[in-house]
Amino acid sequence: KMPDRNEAKKWSSSPWHGVVCLIVVVVIHVLVGSSGLQWYHLVLAAAVTTHAVLAFVFTPQAPPKWEDLPMLPDKTLEHDYIVVGAGCAGCAMTRSLSQAGKTVLLIEYGAAAIAEREVIRDGKAWWKAAMGGYPYSTPHRTCPQPGLGRRKLQAYRGIGGGGSGNVNAGLWSRGRRADYVAHWPWDIREMERSFEAVEEALGVERIAPRGPGHLFARMAEEAGYNEVHGHGWVEDGWEPGVLSTFAPLSGTLGQRRGGFQKLVAQQVAHGGVEMMDHVTVTGVLLEPAVGGLSPLRAVGVEVGIVHGPTGIVTARQRLLVGRSGAQVVLCAGAIESPKLLLLSGIGDREELLSLGIACRVHSPQVGRNLQDHMIVPMVHICKTKAQRMQTAQTNPLGSHGFLHFSVTVPCSGGQGADAHSKHTKHTKDSKDSKDLVMRAQVLVMDASAADVVSPDCIAGCLGRHDTLLGQAMQAVLYTLLSTVMKVSVVKSLVQSSYSALLCLMSPVSHGRVTLASRNPLEGALIDPGYLSDQRDVDALLAASRVHDALAATPYGRGLFAMQLMPVHKWLKALACPYFHHVSTCRMVAKGHRTLETRNEGEGMHETAVVDDKLRVIGVEGLRVADASIAPHMPCAPTQAMSYMIGHHAAKLLLQDLIGHPT
Repeated sequence: KMPDRNEAKKWSSSPWHGVVCLIVVVVIHVLVGSSGLQWYHLVLAAAVTTHAVLAFVFTPQAPPKWEDLPMLPDKTLEHDYIVVGAGCAGCAMTRSLSQAGKTVLLIEYGAAAIAEREVIRDGKAWWKAAMGGYPYSTPHRTCPQPGLGRRKLQAYRGIGGGGSGNVNAGLWSRGRRADYVAHWPWDIREMERSFEAVEEALGVERIAPRGPGHLFARMAEEAGYNEVHGHGWVEDGWEPGVLSTFAPLSGTLGQRRGGFQKLVAQQVAHGGVEMMDHVTVTGVLLEPAVGGLSPLRAVGVEVGIVHGPTGIVTARQRLLVGRSGAQVVLCAGAIESPKLLLLSGIGDREELLSLGIACRVHSPQVGRNLQDHMIVPMVHICKTKAQRMQTAQTNPLGSHGFLHFSVTVPCSGGQGADAHSKHTKHTKDSKDSKDLVMRAQVLVMDASAADVVSPDCIAGCLGRHDTLLGQAMQAVLYTLLSTVMKVSVVKSLVQSSYSALLCLMSPVSHGRVTLASRNPLEGALIDPGYLSDQRDVDALLAASRVHDALAATPYGRGLFAMQLMPVHKWLKALACPYFHHVSTCRMVAKGHRTLETRNEGEGMHETAVVDDKLRVIGVEGLRVADASIAPHMPCAPTQAMSYMIGHHAAKLLLQDLIGHPT
């Protein structure tokens, strides 16, 4: 087994790791003598031995069997709604329901309030917190990804009040308006009102660009891109600065406006919302429904009681609804929400039976259609000291603007993908059936936090993660890079490099979330299928040529001395997740009617998990309201979309109570 990532990294960063490696090398050298082994054989042997030591010391214990945990007495609740998950969507929905006078029980695995300085005050330290695991995140990893050399990638999700909104880059973007109009079954005007409501509540504002943004703006202008200000909506062109939930205070400090702090904390303190933190939901309790549109009804949830300091589940309990018409709403995210449905017997019949889980509702789309944006880091060394000093200028987020654009690729994949700028008239509705238009962007950043992020990123990019040797090399490489980054000269050079992220915003590749076993305490199997479709590879290569064209402008040629690890040579080694998982409990697409009869539900679940009112098809009193329901992936970070979904879901729930049409 792999060692526990967090503990192993803490230990491997200490001098003792280097001492152990040195001792192992010396011992092997003495034992083999003059047998002809080369130095790199010794290094590999040291790596494997060190990894074995780490594995022996830090291998986590297998999760306990759910049935073996003590069972606490059932608890009957007198709430109108049970909301599972206090992330972005859960907080937005809870706030709206509470303001309407409804009683809400908000259940969260982590702590109610995350107030650590590195999460709240420093907008560039989110990576360290996210990778640190409990109490900030659940450090999931994907299955080996064939499209990326069988690498296992991070798939963390934020925990605690605010969810992933506590451990992200704080970027705010709605996406392209036309995508919502074309694919979502909701009225675009209602979605805009929900966006505006949460933006006002959170205090979203634009953070101005500094040095790197000004440099990029010169190149974009010379390349013919217009400056755009989409006010949250994405438009092709150069967008200076970034909208953010992070409020600048002074200098490079700020204040993260998390969903829990801004939307829910006050209502919890005043008693309007009841909060159960350090409680993990492990399934939805179902019973036969009397009449209605569905054969089953949600009557509560089964939970595990978490020991706060360690995150270990110590007991289990059933929480039952005691009020007629009460509903359960899953806001646990695109990884945990489908997992909860599957554990409750809602999923593909054959797959559930193979795990020993009784199928209550055959819903084959649960867990499928998993997608995530892909990013590829690009680093250039500037020619002069003055330029390097300008690229080192930072702001509270370390992000300075977006270049939004489109690329065309052959529908069947293959080479020959090309990019087009604002001058090209090609659109998604092109009559040329041989081409597919895909969206991409360049996020201009500074490298102020590169000394923290780079070791983990580079170590994670190189080597095969499905072999013992590859895992050992990754651990050793991480240690070496972390040590090198502490050297002041190296740290200064890294922090003054030009950095940008190449982002594929409309991927074709997709995967799924499945159960590893029937034990709810065991993590789900996450397979995003990164770059499994050749068109995504072609699109990223085409997008890299857009940036190459910027670097080839007169201003770009005078700016850059060289590019480290060019994308066209290192694409599959450099490509990383953007942590924007969506669509695993997909909502019906635009054009489908609201579920009105049981027969309609039986046909609808072949293509979707929830209807346009977010009701789980086949179960009354159960809804899903988070990024997992997205019928189409937005061409933007998913934070804004998740808040919008939560706010709009509350409107749907309240409309049902008073009989208004959707």
